[in-house]
Amino acid sequence: MTHIAKIAAVTKVADVGEELMSFVEFKAEREGRKLTGDESVIILQVDGTQSYHPIFLPAKIEDIEEELNKVDVTLNADSKKSILELL
Repeated sequence: MTHIAKIAAVTKVADVGEELMSFVEFKAEREGRKLTGDESVIILQVDGTQSYHPIFLPAKIEDIEEELNKVDVTLNADSKKSILELL
């Protein structure tokens, strides 16, 4: 079953709320990133779940979609448009 993701936030890591920081820290650890707080991040909310998927910027839309496809998630049209404008 494929889930749909929508943008929950576009912010600096330093401004991510406590309730979402564990998702950001987990993703950073998986990617071998050392967080300084200055990184820009898009946080996607996965509809129908309590899950969030952070994307560190800069990123290519193709890479974002490929990453999401691996976990059976697709961007909704409005979020994809907004991300393309950010990139």
